[in-house]
Amino acid sequence: MIDSIARKAVDDAFNSLERPFYTERDFVWICHKEIQKNINLNNLQQYQIHYEYPVSGHNEETEKTYYVDLAIVSEQIKKPILVIEFKYEPNHSRLDILPSKLPVVSLNGIFKDLNKIVAIKKTRPEINWLFVLLDEGNHFKDKRELIMEYCKSFNLEVENMIIKSDHE
Repeated sequence: MIDSIARKAVDDAFNSLERPFYTERDFVWICHKEIQKNINLNNLQQYQIHYEYPVSGHNEETEKTYYVDLAIVSEQIKKPILVIEFKYEPNHSRLDILPSKLPVVSLNGIFKDLNKIVAIKKTRPEINWLFVLLDEGNHFKDKRELIMEYCKSFNLEVENMIIKSDHE
């Protein structure tokens, strides 16, 4: 249920009248509000949503604390049940963003966030995850297959990847 609430929130935020977004944080904030609204509408007050939530994970060297963009936490068990990471790439044809500021997101940045999810899943396999790439201008269209293959190489479920673009 929580997974579907989060997915609906991403769709609602993407279709929001509060666009255009200027930063990743704009999109995360609207998703945060939408998830909270849907938690309330479904009488699921046993769940709380948190921004920049600390979650322990294990990478190749050591265990460390990672901060995820959003986490839905069960108040009953005081642990996250869903973590969400976001990346936002604005449309490169927008006149209100300087060309020198683009691209905002790199493929390495995407892989870094996916590595964070891998590390968390090693330590906490019970935690569900979503990765959301808001690619307004379809900048990553030719790199989507590479991103999906990267997920598969770490046994991450590609259905947990959400890629949104204005050109689909």
